Amino acid sequence: MPVAPLHLVILDPGLHTHAGHHVSIVKDLGRAASASKYLLSVYSRKDIDKELQENLTSSISKIVPHFSCDLYQFYHNEEGDRQAYLLNLALEYKNAIRQQVNNVASDGFEKANNTVFLLHTVMDLQARALNLALEALDREGIRPKCLVLMMFHPQRSKWRSDALNKLDYSLAFKPLHHRSNVTLYASDAEIAACMAAYLRISALPIHPAVVINSRTRQGEKDRPRQVLLYLGDAKRDKGFDQLPGMIESGLLGKYPTTEFVIQYTLTSEDPVLHDAVKRLNAAKADYDNLEVIEGFVDDSEIYSMIQSSQLMLLNYSQEEYQHKNSGVLWLAGYFNTSVIIPDNCWLYREAQRLNLDHHVVTENGWLVALQKALNTTETSHPLKSTETKYKLHILQPFDRWLFQVINAGM
Repeated sequence: MPVAPLHLVILDPGLHTHAGHHVSIVKDLGRAASASKYLLSVYSRKDIDKELQENLTSSISKIVPHFSCDLYQFYHNEEGDRQAYLLNLALEYKNAIRQQVNNVASDGFEKANNTVFLLHTVMDLQARALNLALEALDREGIRPKCLVLMMFHPQRSKWRSDALNKLDYSLAFKPLHHRSNVTLYASDAEIAACMAAYLRISALPIHPAVVINSRTRQGEKDRPRQVLLYLGDAKRDKGFDQLPGMIESGLLGKYPTTEFVIQYTLTSEDPVLHDAVKRLNAAKADYDNLEVIEGFVDDSEIYSMIQSSQLMLLNYSQEEYQHKNSGVLWLAGYFNTSVIIPDNCWLYREAQRLNLDHHVVTENGWLVALQKALNTTETSHPLKSTETKYKLHILQPFDRWLFQVINAGM
């Protein structure tokens, strides 16, 4: 019986709207799989946006609306039945893996095939659910190869003590770590160090940033006077609600030769964010040097906006980003675009690890920090930074790295 071709299967209960890294990962890996003649299938949320589903179907082998569980149900708080969620998600993981394995067998290939399951954005509950699913599949003689990416720091939960987080994450990931068919990766240096301590191992490998892919290209052209004030999902913890006040202060009028750009998607019902959008749209009529781009944009456009900017404002919440990482900062690091960031949080520490030129907000506030940065940032070539071992690893193309890992047998 022949061996099946390499088939990457993404199990993602967080994929359902045109927002965030869940969509970009599928698109990036879809392009890479097609170019390498691999197969890519995705199991998404059952309530995936129909337009998004049709859009993704054009670039991948198959998309299956499957998960009823919401990946982020317990991300912001503890409200709800965690045990019921755990059991339901375990069942959905098990059924998805079994279905995929049986499909391979029904196509005339042997079960010991080249199918690899990718689970990214895995937190403690998802890890526990996956282990339950794998235990059940063990009894059926099914041992799938799984790549598990830990994108969130265990200590990011403000409503839970560090001791409880340590207990939950240790119990959740230790069984997976001991499985020969599961490989764990951390998304940054701090997650790797924390989880290595929890698991009592010397080190945990780090995967490259998922926002960097084979299509990402650096250039050496001069940069115009352009400032990227916002990029991505409109959120309060990313400072979107503060943007209208900065613009209404008259800042843009002081720098008439500088182009200010805002790109956002809005999926929240938060009235504060909707009010911010109204104020931004009204401000467009007052300033010729303000561009507001609403809606999802392709990654090539994102790369162009960052590479064409001399400066990026990341007025993120210091508290929320104490342990939370940011794909936008990694892209800034890749293109050597200067950033304005809060002090004493992951953004500041990662900028130092990347040797990225950065300006830190002080007690005088974001508006003052932005003006100071505008007055001091150079406008010519991107600043050169020392290429540290960490920077070279984490800012390499994720898609290329992933298929190399899979081809090497994980």
